[in-house]
Amino acid sequence: MLCMENELENRRSSDLSELLEVMSAEVSKDGGTLTLVSADYNTGVVSISLGGACGTCSLTGTTLEDGVKRILTQRLDWVTEVVGVIDTSEEFEGTGNWLPYKL
Repeated sequence: MLCMENELENRRSSDLSELLEVMSAEVSKDGGTLTLVSADYNTGVVSISLGGACGTCSLTGTTLEDGVKRILTQRLDWVTEVVGVIDTSEEFEGTGNWLPYKL
């Protein structure tokens, strides 16, 4: 029984890591960082930290809800909740195309 639980946890960990790697690459295009804080593979609670340019971006909440949370819960059926932490300790300027207003 313990062996099956470890196998399941290892698979979930691997699937989560692979998905976060892809998502992190996209977030980094705008100067942000996406980091796994913790994951409870039994309860399905995943904690994510957004930092870098995300720490001061007005769209971070949208990125968490409509991006990170939506993707994780749709692609990983065991994820039940995504908790977002916004790291404001560093300030970066994004390099993406999004502008808050037209100049």
